[in-house]
Amino acid sequence: MSMRYGSGIGLGSILAVVLSWTRNHDLLWAVIDFILGWIYVIYWFLTQYHFISIRLG
Repeated sequence: MSMRYGSGIGLGSILAVVLSWTRNHDLLWAVIDFILGWIYVIYWFLTQYHFISIRLG
């Protein structure tokens, strides 16, 4: 039985690309944020939390 790690694209990378594209509309930043993955997702959440909490009330 063999276990493989690192195959495929991670959820964090896909989420980072989507969030990056909605914020920047720039392919270069989307690629950079794809590489960063969950680091960028956490950064996005921390920087957007203020705006999200205002919208929710």
